[in-house]
Amino acid sequence: MQISNGIFRNYGDFELDINAVGMRSVSLNDIRLPYSGELPAQMRPVQSAYVYLNVQLVQGVRLVLLTDNGAGKCSRRPLDASNEEIISLLDRFFTQDAGSTGLEDYWLGVWQAYYIEWRKIVTSPSRLLDVISNLSDRDKQFLQQHMMDRNAVS
Repeated sequence: MQISNGIFRNYGDFELDINAVGMRSVSLNDIRLPYSGELPAQMRPVQSAYVYLNVQLVQGVRLVLLTDNGAGKCSRRPLDASNEEIISLLDRFFTQDAGSTGLEDYWLGVWQAYYIEWRKIVTSPSRLLDVISNLSDRDKQFLQQHMMDRNAVS
């Protein structure tokens, strides 16, 4: 998992230590896992850091590193991660005892359901064939024309 480089900031492909990501969310309704590993020099000093994960089939994957410098300034940095890294992290999170996640039961169920659907598709893309085969001819044609154009979906 790497911090994404931006227009004004280059983090030099800085890798976060996946083992320094805690497995108890600091939020009751979002997956915000504490990060206690090293950060790039241009991001220090920070009082706290969290990895925010939002994995949904429809919206895709959103990973963000949130940092707080203790003076009321919070920063958000997008993260790049492979599907395998996300699966490794979230499998560990969701297979622990429900009371250990830090999430309220309702939100644990919501995020776990989203994750399971996303995981099914990225680990077995053939599952999409059932969905595609049930589309109307018009929708199949649209899909074929815009398969690789992420901006076409509205």
